[in-house]
Amino acid sequence: MESYDINVATLQQINGRSYVKLSNVLRDQKAFLNIKSYDDQCFAKSITEQIFSRNRKVANRDNDELKRNMKKLNWKGIEFPADPVKASKMFETNNPGYAINVYGYDDTVKDEDDKYSIQRISDKILDPKIKIINLLLYSNAETNHYVIIKNMSRTFRSLVTKFKQACAICYNCYKPCKRIGFEGTSIFFLIYFLFT
Repeated sequence: MESYDINVATLQQINGRSYVKLSNVLRDQKAFLNIKSYDDQCFAKSITEQIFSRNRKVANRDNDELKRNMKKLNWKGIEFPADPVKASKMFETNNPGYAINVYGYDDTVKDEDDKYSIQRISDKILDPKIKIINLLLYSNAETNHYVIIKNMSRTFRSLVTKFKQACAICYNCYKPCKRIGFEGTSIFFLIYFLFT
């Protein structure tokens, strides 16, 4: 062997930071709740809002009630701005009864189908006693920001089907599911759509 090249790259971790206005595409979906957080705690504020808010159309905008509710949860060991994987795992450990899924949306990517990514899916999502919280880590050229996904169907439906009706979405693959009642029990059947 005469020579070899070693290439080194630095991994820049994507962490959520302060408030950013969502793109028109996401705002038009009406599927998100965007907390106006002007510090690095948008992860904590989004989770707190999802757990304690009664009004899903209007978010507590960084007010005293939101801050009081944040104190009711255990944030020990979570560094801000929050890493989607480490912070979600730590939150679930500190606060049993909750599962955090984090999806990514990169506004700098040209193709709409490639803008979405899965950052982290909780291993607790199949437990019926667990409250599932879905977050979107929105990224643009300037910053990153966590927002609440309040409607999974509106968020991911356009990626997998042309149909406009509401559908349940699989947390792991964005594919639509159909909920079928069977003797009082809800059973999920995955419906695969093939488009050419």
